Amino acid sequence: MLDEGLKTGLRTFEVGLPALVQGVDLGERKFAEQTVVSTINSEEAILQLRSKVGPGVKVRLSLHVPRTFLLEKALDLNLTGTVCASPARVKEMRSKTAVRVRLDRMFRILPASI
Repeated sequence: MLDEGLKTGLRTFEVGLPALVQGVDLGERKFAEQTVVSTINSEEAILQLRSKVGPGVKVRLSLHVPRTFLLEKALDLNLTGTVCASPARVKEMRSKTAVRVRLDRMFRILPASI
């Protein structure tokens, strides 16, 4: 689903893209977790995590974007960002929290590995 953002030209995509998220949790332990990115735009992503993270924590997201009628080839997208909001519990998933990540401007888009 495509949503018009609050800023001119900013579009938000509500998707269910699988992602690998890596970072350091509040206990200062490294984590790597498979999850789903529910919403993404050029500035931020919203995802659900089991790992406990707080504002200021740096994370790396690795997403596989499948081929669609708009996208001719599947892509692997590597992003980094900073958790910018206190997590809120996800109603359907008691063990996960919704996390908002402010994305860095640097990213890598690669052809998907087969």
